[in-house]
Amino acid sequence: MSEPAGGLLLTTPSYYYGPITGGDKGPFSVTENGGHVRRGYTQTVLAEFCDQANLPVEEISFCAGFLSQKTTFVYRKLSGVLPPLLAWGCVIPLRVLSPVFDPFVARIAGLPYYIVGMEAYKPRHNGHRRS
Repeated sequence: MSEPAGGLLLTTPSYYYGPITGGDKGPFSVTENGGHVRRGYTQTVLAEFCDQANLPVEEISFCAGFLSQKTTFVYRKLSGVLPPLLAWGCVIPLRVLSPVFDPFVARIAGLPYYIVGMEAYKPRHNGHRRS
């Protein structure tokens, strides 16, 4: 009987991100407390982790570019002076526009993305690739 298949969807800070606030520069927590414990990962390192775990990588992509970072910055500032729900309501229009314009800004300005995303899977049978 073969082991069941499974999937991995992962998002993590990119090693090359531009910090949003001073806290994003470090120092990073040495314990798992919900915050970041390191700067981030490169595509190569994530692919190596999956290779070591025998998880074929389907795709590695990026999200949360410059505009997304600025939207997060504005939200953090607003939530310090407004109730969080009201602060969230103020930035929703920016959240909607960021995914549309982030790729354009990244391509034109050459700015790094904040988040790297990866999709990998555990094959149901050895040697069989998912289609």
